[in-house]
Amino acid sequence: MHTPSQPGIPRFLQDGVLYEEYHPDDAFRKRVYCFWQLRTQYRLDTDCHYLVLPDACIDLIFDVSGHADGTALVMTPGLQAIELNLGRSFSYTGIRFHPGVWRQSRHIIAQSQMYSSLGVMDMAALARKLAEDTHIEQQQTHLQDLVKHLTEHKIINETAWMLHLFAQSDPPKS
Repeated sequence: MHTPSQPGIPRFLQDGVLYEEYHPDDAFRKRVYCFWQLRTQYRLDTDCHYLVLPDACIDLIFDVSGHADGTALVMTPGLQAIELNLGRSFSYTGIRFHPGVWRQSRHIIAQSQMYSSLGVMDMAALARKLAEDTHIEQQQTHLQDLVKHLTEHKIINETAWMLHLFAQSDPPKS
C-alpha cells in the first residue's frame, strides 16, 4: 500500500508546531489517505520552514487561522521537494487524497491552485466552519462531507486508480 512520507517539523521547532494525521472512516479509505492538521501552539520566535516531499498525493488545504481569504488550496505532486515558509503563526487543516483520486490532476502537476468553490460548495463558508470547530473530530466530519460532495460532483474518483498501478506485481519504474 502507498504510504506518503512526512518529513516532519524541524527539530528546533518541535515543541511549538503540531502536525497530526487522522485516518478516515472506512467509507472514505479508497479516496483519502488522511485528514491532517498543521498548526503552531504559540507564536514562534523564528519562521517555520516546512519541507514538502513529492509523494504523488494531492492535498486540499484550508487556512483556518482566520487570516486567509477563504479559498481552498490544491497542492499537487511534483518531482522535487519544496520548502515552504509558513511564518511564525499558522493553522492549516486538510485532506490528503490518494494518488489518482483527483480527476483533473494531470492538468495541475507540480503547482497549486486556489478555489473559491468546488462543485457548488463555497470554500469560504467551509473554511469558517473548520475554523470554528477546532476539534479534529468536528473538522473531520466537515471534511468527509466535502469528500462526499466532491465525489457526487465528479471532482474526485470513487477510488484511487493509481494505487492499483502501484500494487501490481511488476509496477512501472517511472
